[in-house]
Amino acid sequence: MDAHLISETNNSAFNFDAKVIRGSFTDPCLANICFPFVYDYNLSLKNNCGLEQFSYLAANTALSETIGTFNTTSTSCPSQTASWNGSDGLTAILPTGEYTLSKKLTVNEDATNTYADAYISIGQANGCIKTLADFVAIEQGLSILDGCDISCQECVNELGPDDGSPEWQDLYDLCMEPCTPITPCQISYEMRLEDVSPNGQYGYIGTDATELGFSV
Repeated sequence: MDAHLISETNNSAFNFDAKVIRGSFTDPCLANICFPFVYDYNLSLKNNCGLEQFSYLAANTALSETIGTFNTTSTSCPSQTASWNGSDGLTAILPTGEYTLSKKLTVNEDATNTYADAYISIGQANGCIKTLADFVAIEQGLSILDGCDISCQECVNELGPDDGSPEWQDLYDLCMEPCTPITPCQISYEMRLEDVSPNGQYGYIGTDATELGFSV
């Protein structure tokens, strides 16, 4: 968040106060554990040339702090306040001109990742978050496996007598396919058949001869 500040008289003194209140995250899955919030906070005052006017910890440096420490086993997380003022370097003697005051507050990324992992682990231990094994068991319970483990001959028997139709033969071939070893000759035959099929390597059916790509 940015705000514009104007120093109307030369060498005007400005003092600033800043405050951040931290709470914590709780959830029934965590039982009595709480996760204290952890923030990254930055407060900056710059002139039109981009020069920092604060002197936090050192000359011409903005306030930049990580507020709080992450804890995944705490059972007491009271609200806490971090504050700063002019004595901490949030003061400036400003020449006449326009300045930009910028404030940025973000959730600390390391704390977020740590809390996410801990939440899942604790939640699974407490039984309110499913594990991979839980999902596997659910899917197995929904699966109907009866009739899946049959032999090729049992599959053929289910077809009934051969009625001489092409449909019966196609179904017969499907039943016997898992039990029919594929020979190198059969593999070569299938490749040649694909080559001479429509739109195969030697089965071009278009009208533009420039699209032809010969390999022999």
